This record gives sequence, C-alpha cells and structure tokens, in this order.
Amino acid sequence: MAPELRRRGGWEWIEAACAEIGRMRSAVQTAIDADTERERHNVVVANPVTITRTGRRGRPKKVISKAWLEETFAPYRSITIQQAANALGVHWTTVSRYMRKYDISISYAPLSDEQVDQLVRAFKVERPNAGIRHVHSYFRTQWLRIQRQRIIDSLHRVDAIGAALRHKKAVARRVYSVPRPNHLWHIDGHHKLIRWGIVFHGGIDGCDDEVVMMRAANNNRPETVLIRFDEAVQIHGLPLRVRGDRGGENILVSSYMIMRRGPNRASFMFGSSTRNQKIERIWVDVGEGFVRRWRVFFTRLEGMHGLDAGNPAHLWLLHELFLSDIDTDADNWVQNWNLHKLSGKHRNQTPSDIRHLAKVTVGMYEDEYADIDPDILTEYLGVEGAPRGRRRGQTGAGHSNDTDDEDEPLEGDLDSDAEASDEEVDVGGAWADESGSEESVADSDGREEGSTGPEDEDDSSSIPSEGGTSLAEPGGDNLVAQIIANQASNIRHAAIKVARHKNPFESQEDEDAFWVTLDSVTDTGFVPRHMNIREEEWEQDGYPTHENLVVGKRKPPLRQGEQLIGEWLIKLIGERLIELVWF
Repeated sequence: MAPELRRRGGWEWIEAACAEIGRMRSAVQTAIDADTERERHNVVVANPVTITRTGRRGRPKKVISKAWLEETFAPYRSITIQQAANALGVHWTTVSRYMRKYDISISYAPLSDEQVDQLVRAFKVERPNAGIRHVHSYFRTQWLRIQRQRIIDSLHRVDAIGAALRHKKAVARRVYSVPRPNHLWHIDGHHKLIRWGIVFHGGIDGCDDEVVMMRAANNNRPETVLIRFDEAVQIHGLPLRVRGDRGGENILVSSYMIMRRGPNRASFMFGSSTRNQKIERIWVDVGEGFVRRWRVFFTRLEGMHGLDAGNPAHLWLLHELFLSDIDTDADNWVQNWNLHKLSGKHRNQTPSDIRHLAKVTVGMYEDEYADIDPDILTEYLGVEGAPRGRRRGQTGAGHSNDTDDEDEPLEGDLDSDAEASDEEVDVGGAWADESGSEESVADSDGREEGSTGPEDEDDSSSIPSEGGTSLAEPGGDNLVAQIIANQASNIRHAAIKVARHKNPFESQEDEDAFWVTLDSVTDTGFVPRHMNIREEEWEQDGYPTHENLVVGKRKPPLRQGEQLIGEWLIKLIGERLIELVWF
C-alpha cells in the first residue's frame, strides 16, 4: 500500500495532513494552557503562617495567626486540629502549641441530656424531617459544641420512629468535581409559592456546597435576580463562572458576568434545569426546611380564612405581613445548611469549613477588574459601532465575517424608511407572555403598568451598577447593549409570571392611616366573626390539624399533619391573621 501511495503522490498528502493536525492539536493545547494559566493567575491563597527568622541556627520559626485559629476553632465549626495542620502545612503539634499559647480550646458545652433533648425537640418542631446532620448544625448555629453520639442518642429518645425511617441506603451518583470555591455557582428559581406571588432566587457554590443566595421576592424580573446575585457577590466574592437555565430572568446576570469576567470563556453557562442538579437538589431541602410550612399556611388561609389569591390587594397585604418573615426563615435555613456536615467526598465537613480551609490550601479567585473604572473597561474591552446583527440560523458561535451570506437578510432588519430604536434592546421577552402581551412590563419608575399605590413598586427598580453604569439601561452603554443582544439568543422562554400584587391605596397618607387604624383595632383584641378564627366557629374536634397539599397532577394530595399546623400555625393566626381578615 505504501509504494502505491508514493507513486500516486498520496503519501505527501498524508504527511501534510498529519503535520496540519499536529499543528492544530498544538494550538488547541496552547490555548488551553493559556486559559488555565489565566485562571490560576487570579487565584489568591491566604497565608496565616508567618516565617520568623531569629538569626540563630536551625529552621526558622513558624508563627500562626491568632485570628485565623480563633476563626478555625470557633464553636460553630467542626474542623479538627489535624485538618487545620494539613491546610497550613505544619505538624499538628505546632497548631496545638499555638492554641495553648492563645488560650484557644476545643471544649464541649456542659449540657445535660434533658437540655439536649429540649433543644432537639424544639428544632424538630420546625424541621420534623431533619436528620442528625441538620440537628447537629442547629447546635452549631447556637454556638454549642456537642458530641455527635449524644445528639444521635437524643434523636432516638425524641424521635425514634423518624430515626428508623431515615435509615436508608444513599443513592450512588456520578462524581462532581470543581477545583476551588467561587469557581462555579449554580443559580435557579423556586416557584412553590408562586400562586401567592412569591418566588425564591437561590444559588450554591459547586465546590463546597455553600448556599450563597437564598431570598424571597414578589416578582421574577431579571432586575430582581441581578440584585440578589450582586448581594451574594458582595458577601462571598465574584465567581469565575455561573450556571443557570434558559429563563428570561437570567439575562441580566449573564450580561453582568460577561462584563466582569469577560466574553468567550463560559462566564455564564446556559443549560437545561435537568443538568443543574446542584441547585435543583437544594430545593428539596428548602421545601422540607421551611417552604412547605408557608405553603400549608397560605393554603389554610385560602381554604378557611377568606384569602383570595386572585385579588392583587390581598396578595399585597400578604407580602407586607409575611415576606420579611419568610426571608428570616430563609436566612435561618441557610445558616443551618452551611453549618451541617456533608457526606460523600467531603468526609463530614461543613460547607463553611470547606470554604474556610480552601482559602489557605487552593485559594480563592479575585476580581482583576474590581478597581478599574467601568468607563475604561468599556473603552478597551468594548467594540465600536452598533451591535452586529446575525443572519438566520447564526448563533454567534463559529460564524466569522467571511461566512455571511450576503443574500440572507439580517434578523431584525427593518424597512429603510422605518426608524428603529437601537437604544432599546430586547432582553428575550423576559416580561412578555406567550401571546406577546406585556401587561407586567415595568415602566421607567419601576412600577408595573396599571399600578396605583406606591407599594406596587418592587425593590428591583434600581439595578446594581459598576461605578454608576447601570446594567438595566442598555441604551446608555453600547457594550452592555451588545452583550444583552448577544445573550438573548440563549433565552428559550420568558421569565415565569408571578401572581400580581397591587397596593390598593391611592396615596401614602391613606396607607399610613390604614396601618394606624389596624394597630388600634388589634390592640383592642377585636376578633371578627364568620372567618373561622373564633373557637366557637370550629368543629367539635377543634381547629383542623391537617392540610392536604397538591404535589402533582397524577399524584395523590400530600397530607401534612400536626407537625406543620400545630403551634406554629396557631401562633401566626393569633399574631397576623386578624390583620389580614380585618383588611
């Protein structure tokens, strides 16, 4: 075969093809190495160990920071001395010596078994399905260090049946690997309370499983998601990449990440929710942790106490009364989650501990553009001229200028005599329904069309900006406009619409008068009739202690019992339901 190829000249072609493939492979490897080196360049590793040289013979002295040791062995952490020593690269005796020097000890709280049982019982009232890891995290949130075995024994005394039911084999899953914290965040929305106009926006770090974002909102607009994301960035730092679904509510977060981390490097990765398991799995624990209780409560309000979920005024008052309480529950759940021990590859470490040790082992990413004025970024990273249009079938990836079909019209081209507003950029129909209507589009002052009261303005009217440059105003910044226009092709559906709320008062004075009058009526102890609040209006068995929740079209209703509708619900009825019914 080889002589035949040489006679026909085919051998030279094979050699040339192999050489070209080799050059292509080398170029790809060079690009990969350059990108990897750029990521490593942005990593900052904390060093709490100081090398002190005394001028004497022997090895230099290693001094460990007192502040770092106090943070590492605080009562809410579960880091061992050996783990701390491994992270610092010293012997465990060195860590012990400095702990004695700084008077830092690892001691357990002097609680009796009865006191432990009382705390476990109180936590199980709020989280009836919680197991040993979440109960242990509850003690850490109270700054109580308790032996694991004592908590297990207490669970068997307090909830023996539940402990037996939770003892089942874990599902084997594929290995998920992320090199360091803030390398990849997963974000998503949770809509179990959307019937009552409430949506949760959450995010989790792919490396340490720390929940970095969990807030409730009365809308699902891109501005609100961006505000929640920016708040998380201010606390936990800017991630290298973010993973989200193709909903219209993520368009501004994707543009924000491209502005901060750069284009063509997967700064924001769009994909299906089924491939975003990190955050999707969290919603199961969020539901069991606190959302299901609120769902039971709101269902009970509709079924027995006159709440009309289709009335925007009712939903406005519902948000005024309970939205802050829901956020408080979310904060408590996040605190418990970040201090509970993980299983699997994390080897019984908490998300907070993993992140703390990672700062001195693998480091954290820094934002190389944090101190640069956004106008300078726009000048040197932007593209002059209007955003380039695309032809039909082009996605923006793999289409250079010389591949354009001149006969194919650009998408979005208008008649020459029609003046289109290039300053206004469509963000993928994020606020429009399938029919194209835009009832819920926010106008310039952040208020929904048709709103009358000041409280109909949501808190998403002001968008986080980089030095005064607002991402919500693409017309004012050509770079932002281009980024949003390029990202719009990744959006597959508009943001899920939320039940509308509306402030019924025409002025702030009327609303203030309402709250003053309501407080005075509540102080008198007045209880309205015919709203199933008075004991004489209940049935012979007393107030119903069960509620059926619809969990799917083909599944039977989920029956929630006394653990969810007991003292917790009665307390809310006594404190807030009178206000809702009186309204």
